[in-house]
Amino acid sequence: MRNLPIGIFSPSSSVNRERFSLGLSILEQRGFKTYVHPQTYLGANTGNQLAGTPQDKAAAFMDLWTDPKIGSIMVSCGGNFSSQFLHLLDFDKIAKTPKTLIGFSDTTALLSALYAKTGIGGIFGPTVQTLGRIQNIDDVFDVLEDKKSVSDFFELSSPLIRKNQLSNAPVFAATLSVLTSLSGTPYFPNLAGHILVLEDVGEELSRLDRLLWQLNQVSPFKELAGLMFGEFIDLKDTGRSLGINFEDITKKFGHELNTPIILNAPIGHGTRFIPVPIGIQRQT
Repeated sequence: MRNLPIGIFSPSSSVNRERFSLGLSILEQRGFKTYVHPQTYLGANTGNQLAGTPQDKAAAFMDLWTDPKIGSIMVSCGGNFSSQFLHLLDFDKIAKTPKTLIGFSDTTALLSALYAKTGIGGIFGPTVQTLGRIQNIDDVFDVLEDKKSVSDFFELSSPLIRKNQLSNAPVFAATLSVLTSLSGTPYFPNLAGHILVLEDVGEELSRLDRLLWQLNQVSPFKELAGLMFGEFIDLKDTGRSLGINFEDITKKFGHELNTPIILNAPIGHGTRFIPVPIGIQRQT
């Protein structure tokens, strides 16, 4: 990652300049060169979420992806709208110059599209803006720079529902609500044979239950090599209580599976984050 600059753009919402500047300084303090595409700052002073049009975002992404002077791409922040420019991308051209895209949350849509259309696996990792809140920042860069394997952290910190061995299968990580929103589109990846890692934030328990049901119909969990649940924070159970908690929901969908199921992996919208390389074989 250090040989060429990291290209940065805004595929989702507009940046918070203070948090974005802090994230940039963290990258630079760790010796990384960065190039911030002009599109990154669109909408930053408007007070709304719009970081330009879908056409602006598609053009910025293609600029960075096809520029031989850019080594990898990290998104500025999450939010909304990253799915709305996928149809404007030239996936044939993208496939000819593989690069690594780093981001999470709403960036799930772009990571999924890249994997589904080209087989290129990015990294489900922090955005520039989230770098400033992550407590285990050394772990983040150790994984990004291949100094440690993501599997080390899974094994050490995650209680298992089913303790049989995880296979050396490709891994796919996603924010559940964003991944499920791609159902029925050409941007939903084939997850059979993968270890699937899911996380989310601020959702109703009843909606999570519904999302997992839908995902299980679109990509049956019985076809997975493993199922991991990262951090599901700020969960809500408003109105009439659902009657079961989140762990009960995961057990409901996992009790008939022969694959291992892991809870509370250090991945998500909180202050812990272990980046997950998509499609890369896990080392056991």
